[in-house]
Amino acid sequence: MPEVIVFLNNPNRLLNLAPEILCSTYGLIPAEVRLAIAATAVGSLKDVAKNVGVAASTARTQLKQIYAKTGTGSRADLVRLVIGSSATR
Repeated sequence: MPEVIVFLNNPNRLLNLAPEILCSTYGLIPAEVRLAIAATAVGSLKDVAKNVGVAASTARTQLKQIYAKTGTGSRADLVRLVIGSSATR
């Protein structure tokens, strides 16, 4: 039987998450935390990069570092992890 999980999120509002959680749990630096949280919003990588004020190439590089540090392999995995972290706050 298929199972479905639905996350509802307002794409115009970033999650209310204490950055220290992602810093201390996964060793992310503040710039990576900002990008990880922004990545939970709907939009392309270019949109996310613009939201945090970096070039798309910088965002791509930082996302690869974030994936390595968090053990995630995709933006969808990262979104689940960040949303889960915000739910435990």
